Amino acid sequence: YCDESHQITIKKCVIQNNTATNGGGISTYYSSVTIHDNLIQSNTATYNGGGIYIKEPDDGDGNAGTIAHIIEKNCVYDNYAGGAGGGICFYSDHDKSDLFNNLVIKNRLPGNSNSAGGVELCECAQVLVYNNTIADNDGYGLKVNGSCDVDAGNNIICENALCPNVTPDGLNIRYSDIQMDSNYTGSAYDGTDKHNINQNPKFDSPSEAAPCEHYFLKQKDDPPSSPCVDAGNYTLHRADELINTDHYSTDVGGDQDESNGTSTNVDMGFHYQKYGASFIELMSFTAQARKDSIVLTWVTGTEIDNSGFLIYRCDNPTAGCHKVGGFIQAEGNAASGASYTFVDRDVVRGVRYYYWLVDIDSKGRWTAHGPVEAAVPVRLELVPAPVNRGLVATK
Repeated sequence: YCDESHQITIKKCVIQNNTATNGGGISTYYSSVTIHDNLIQSNTATYNGGGIYIKEPDDGDGNAGTIAHIIEKNCVYDNYAGGAGGGICFYSDHDKSDLFNNLVIKNRLPGNSNSAGGVELCECAQVLVYNNTIADNDGYGLKVNGSCDVDAGNNIICENALCPNVTPDGLNIRYSDIQMDSNYTGSAYDGTDKHNINQNPKFDSPSEAAPCEHYFLKQKDDPPSSPCVDAGNYTLHRADELINTDHYSTDVGGDQDESNGTSTNVDMGFHYQKYGASFIELMSFTAQARKDSIVLTWVTGTEIDNSGFLIYRCDNPTAGCHKVGGFIQAEGNAASGASYTFVDRDVVRGVRYYYWLVDIDSKGRWTAHGPVEAAVPVRLELVPAPVNRGLVATK
């Protein structure tokens, strides 16, 4: 919580399972804050901003219109707001905020809500919205209340509950993938000068076990590729920071992009680092059915900066997943690993379950392993047949 605070940085944190009136995870008033590279998950706001709530951003220099808040490279996931902005809510204007290169996914609202489960801008908040992926949220993906000064580009705003996935008032949006209802006839996002598309972004096998690591775009070397690849514009706000940067998810081939005439390629949506191999060396991960439970066992060879593990159980290999049990503290280190066991007793006989093991490093990055599967067999009870021992019934 920041109130009239300036030059505050919140960086590389895991902020989860908190509750507040506004801003379940982070709440700022009349402040200037940089929120960078955090996992903001499963927080609850009674009213607005389940993950992040920004009110009256102010950098303290007395000049309205400068950028006071920078919100970049965060995963804002599975937060809940009873009012507006399940993921993020900006309220009222003074100085500007910069919402750049974030993943805002699967945030929730009350049933039948007409608000944005992703990002909501209220009372003419001035926000720059660039290179974000806002997907799978309740309500709208991005909603602007009032004729506000909002500039946006290179975003993917799709697969949210309400279509169109953005509302148009006061919003200038270009070079973005915006999912529309088939009956939509408006022109707020149309026109050759805007370069917006309305297509399936083709995320590369998203997994419920580690959602913050599974919204990659299918690239050209893995057809059919995503229509969002190379469809952004390098000249838009801060897009040049995503070019030729090691390990980012953008296609950095450097060829001429014929779709927008720029000399450097940039994808739409969130660009995040592919960290490569996990920071743990996983030697084995198995599931074994017992009489009334399923026992998961895994062994690590080494663990570097590992905080611990979560277990997700799924109805099939990639969907219908939910977390089982709590956080399992790491016991290994960089020199040697450890052995772990988890027993799932909440099982139904004859049902096959799929399990993902998720390791979480000290910076909040997730890596999923699996799935492994097992089913507790159905118990057959054999009733012995009656034996005739030569007894004779008499009256």
